[in-house]
Amino acid sequence: VSSLPIMTTFIRVYPVLAVFLLAMYADLVLSDSPCNLTIYNNWLSNKYIGILSTDATFWRYQTQTDMVLTNNLALQLSVAACQNGFDRLKLFRAGKNGPATIQDSYRVMCHSYCLQSDIIHQEAMKKSKCSCLELSTQPDDPSYHFEGDWCMHNSARILCSTMDYCGIWNCRIDDFMCPRYEWNKKFIPLKAHGSCVRGAASKSGFTINTLTLSVVFTIIITIVNSFY
Repeated sequence: VSSLPIMTTFIRVYPVLAVFLLAMYADLVLSDSPCNLTIYNNWLSNKYIGILSTDATFWRYQTQTDMVLTNNLALQLSVAACQNGFDRLKLFRAGKNGPATIQDSYRVMCHSYCLQSDIIHQEAMKKSKCSCLELSTQPDDPSYHFEGDWCMHNSARILCSTMDYCGIWNCRIDDFMCPRYEWNKKFIPLKAHGSCVRGAASKSGFTINTLTLSVVFTIIITIVNSFY
């Protein structure tokens, strides 16, 4: 018996479930694709269209059409701006009322520069199918200094290296957002959770793996068999 009519009937009877299962399958296939540095480099040269592009304090050349804010510039500037936020905080608090509090750090972590920096980095990894480790300076590069320099751009890692607020993350270096997600779970007294949304639960990662794929196919097979 041809499977095409059965699958057609399945899609017609369960359209929402079919789309969901196909999306999960596509996600898995794409996640297993090899890192493509050519796509990454092309993405770097593309025009940045994120929310920081209209922020005049972030990009001062708003009216100069010949000055293009590329993804590469946005990535570098957002990291520098996030780092600068912590540097200014540390300098401001020095010699005053003691070290910067975690509430002070919360404000920097919730600033659009740090939040958007993480988002831009995630977009780069999504487009290229590369991990942060693969996008880091490689050992054979003359400018190499340490492993995972690109991974260190994560806002929570900047917080840790600058302000010494380091959680017990147990995060692999190639898991870019892990430190930030761990910070998001932390409740900051007199503020909110590290996710910067008052009353919101922290984001938890969802990774589609081989086990998930097995479950997807099991569901499909079970439903298809019901048509016999």
